[in-house]
Amino acid sequence: MFRTLRDYSTLVVLAGGMLGGCSWFSHEPSVVIRDTRNVDIEISTSDKVNPNAFSQPQPVKVCVIETSKPGWTPGSISEGAPCRDGPLEDGVVSRNQSILQPNQTWRYQLVVPAHQTRWIVVGAEFQQINGALYLVEQKSSAKADSDIRVWIEMTALSVVANDKKMDE
Repeated sequence: MFRTLRDYSTLVVLAGGMLGGCSWFSHEPSVVIRDTRNVDIEISTSDKVNPNAFSQPQPVKVCVIETSKPGWTPGSISEGAPCRDGPLEDGVVSRNQSILQPNQTWRYQLVVPAHQTRWIVVGAEFQQINGALYLVEQKSSAKADSDIRVWIEMTALSVVANDKKMDE
């Protein structure tokens, strides 16, 4: 009985070793290939964002647009409305929007195919249309996670960071 149990245990250990392959003896770390990657976007507003005619801060409509090609601009940009709802235009993969109060932060995450480059367009709609372009565009390279941070103050957008987090 003990001999059969010992033989069975030996067989289980041997089978486990064969299924484990040579990885037990390798000193190289295993490489995990991901199918997707993350694009983290953080949009923050100042306490003076979107001033009205009396210089009082107002909520601002912001949007995040994921595109598959660079240089995309919405058709409604000439009207100062880059976040206008409507059908997705050519090259647009996704669009999301929010209304931010002064001193508010919106965090948004996109999960995209790891092997595809994306361009992230952040837009804002301000009460005072002063002829400025209300968009910023950032490239999110294939095989790299991105951490994009945008700051909105008064009637201007600026990119404060675009850090890569994934090994290429």
